[in-house]
Amino acid sequence: MALAPAPSVYGELSVLLNTRTAHPVEPPEGLLLKVIKDHSECVTPGLPEGTPAWVDYKTNTAYFDAERIFGENAEQHVREIIKVWGEGGVATTMGRASYQKLAGFISHEISHALYSRWSTGKAYEEKLHGPTMIMEEIRVETKAVDDGGDTARTSLRQSFAWLLDSLAQNEELPSDPASIARLWALVVGRYKSGIAMWDEIKTIDNIARAALGDKVVDIMKDILDEAVVSGRFEHRLRLAQEWLDLFPEEETGSGDQMVLMGCGGHDHGEEEGEEGEEGEKDEGEGSGDADNNEDEDKDKGEGATPGDTDGDKKEGEQKKSGQGGHDPEAIAMIRRALAKSKDEVSQRRYIERKGLKLQDDRLAAAQALKKYGKRHTGHWTDRPPTAAERGHARKLAQVLTNIALPSISKEGRPSELPPGRMRSRAAVQQSAERHMGRIPTAQPWEMMVRTRTTTKPVIVGCATDVSGSMSWATEFVASFAWIVAHAGKAVGARTAAVTYGNDVDLVTKPGDTPKNLSIRRAADSTEKFDKAMGTLDGLLRFRQSTNAAKVLFIVSDGYYVGSKEVEKAVMWVEELTKAGTTIVWVGGGSEYEMHYRHAVKAPGSMRNMPINEGGSDESYYYSRDVDLAGLMKRMEAVILEAARASARSTRS
Repeated sequence: MALAPAPSVYGELSVLLNTRTAHPVEPPEGLLLKVIKDHSECVTPGLPEGTPAWVDYKTNTAYFDAERIFGENAEQHVREIIKVWGEGGVATTMGRASYQKLAGFISHEISHALYSRWSTGKAYEEKLHGPTMIMEEIRVETKAVDDGGDTARTSLRQSFAWLLDSLAQNEELPSDPASIARLWALVVGRYKSGIAMWDEIKTIDNIARAALGDKVVDIMKDILDEAVVSGRFEHRLRLAQEWLDLFPEEETGSGDQMVLMGCGGHDHGEEEGEEGEEGEKDEGEGSGDADNNEDEDKDKGEGATPGDTDGDKKEGEQKKSGQGGHDPEAIAMIRRALAKSKDEVSQRRYIERKGLKLQDDRLAAAQALKKYGKRHTGHWTDRPPTAAERGHARKLAQVLTNIALPSISKEGRPSELPPGRMRSRAAVQQSAERHMGRIPTAQPWEMMVRTRTTTKPVIVGCATDVSGSMSWATEFVASFAWIVAHAGKAVGARTAAVTYGNDVDLVTKPGDTPKNLSIRRAADSTEKFDKAMGTLDGLLRFRQSTNAAKVLFIVSDGYYVGSKEVEKAVMWVEELTKAGTTIVWVGGGSEYEMHYRHAVKAPGSMRNMPINEGGSDESYYYSRDVDLAGLMKRMEAVILEAARASARSTRS
């Protein structure tokens, strides 16, 4: 099954792909996976230019165009992917991320090879090709998720992000109703496949509903739902015809451009039978036999089509959305929506929230308080604070004291009546308005109003990962917890710090100012992030709508091995952010940061203030290359920003 070695990195990667047995989706027997530099290395009849990956059924080979998938630095990406498996090589973050993207295309094309071997003996109208292939894109990815589970889903999300970016960058992106419908199917269809989450693609659905109308989109949804589970090619052709009936003005073959953006497989072989044994099996296990649903299909195609029953309304909707297909405002709006979806899909982890339940905060806090002070001597060491740490505590205490003091400011406000200082120009304007018989709008008096600005209390929490990969953080985290506890005492701030590994331990509890620093050895094998967040939330009430400036520091590489721990971590980050908690995550820089970075965003005034060279201007997510001085400088700025954001003004 292995390919003969080739003198290029593309050939070397092809050999590795074919000798590797752990692809997200198991390939059919005899299928070869071949990475090529560009289309010039493979001439496949009928293949649209720019297709990133495809299956040639005649040679039983799946091709992957590296230049199209990775861009100008394709060869470097290929070399990094080889390091993931190469003997003696070191897998890099770039290599893992590049393989995730390539694995998405691999899963997609393997599924085409398994499930898209249509019969070439039965001819069908060319105009049905576009809609049929779009439906097939969604159908095979649904199969891929079914076969490969979460591993396939994760990789397919990266290839889906590529698709969204390609669509957004398409210079000839049309905006006519038929094109918007195809775009809707390619994007929203990934939600139906279990690849995208609804909040990531709902903007595209809203655009389609505004352009086409709710009734048309609902019919499109029914057609796509039926096509995804259909096991017979003839049934899918009927569904494609129903789709075309919604848009009678659509030109023949106009879906091809969208299809190649969707990384579709292409049938160039000659197969016997209808669709193979799998197709026959699916028809029996799917949502119903096409023949048994013939009357229902007929009703949907002939009775519910707006092109037949609501012709005038549909024509108006098409004119409104830009029938010419080149409405600049509509195209710009579509591009923005695609770019936003691409960012969210590429940076977030898919979470199946159904059935996930976060840790009970009160129970976790009670358990942590019960064992507070009862520490395993082999895991903890104590030492007195250094002069530098005492200095950081005094400086932070001064910052907290300054923001806790109320300030009084004077502000001039216009008024129609005295007391105050008369403004001559406004007085003349008021006199003129009265002379012309108008109701006066000028306010000739200016009175001074004193405003007292108060700040809300400060709440600071710290959670530290103590699994075996976090030994680099133990010292400065102990310093950080001690400094925060002592500085917070100056203004009555509520502070707490926990470590989480095989269990959760309290380093400092609210109101506690320990004499010495407590250092927790990082040697645990798991990471109970969910319980740690529940403990801090129970102690500090991060999720409550309290009048407080809330800041949470998380020190972790984000790599969690516990069942559903990553999913729960993402849910905690999102919930705490929505509740007004400012989250600073230290320890990023790994491939796992994509799970959390989207929710750890910095406000505008905090940008361009990196904690170190590994920091980001756009987020509070920082690499592990951090020192205590840099962390304390950033912490002071974060708390000040949170206090300003939460300050409330009252008129005296």
